[in-house]
Amino acid sequence: MKEIELVERRNAAAAAKRRLVEKMQRAPKFDDPALIASRAEKARVSAASALQRRERGRLKAEVEIQQKAEEEANSLAEAQGASAELQA
Repeated sequence: MKEIELVERRNAAAAAKRRLVEKMQRAPKFDDPALIASRAEKARVSAASALQRRERGRLKAEVEIQQKAEEEANSLAEAQGASAELQA
């Protein structure tokens, strides 16, 4: 009885190894044109995404600079108005 179980387990292990080897042989190779094209597409998308992030950061910085300039202009106008009131 134990010999039968051992033989069955050994056969199952051999079959599993065979399936694994077949799967590895069917897998695309490193120099496969489809795989190369896929990698190139991923790189293109990644570069475009990085460019968009950089552009968003630049626009955000411009908006912040503009808001600070407007705040300073408003502060200056208020100070000049208060100064004009005191002089009058």
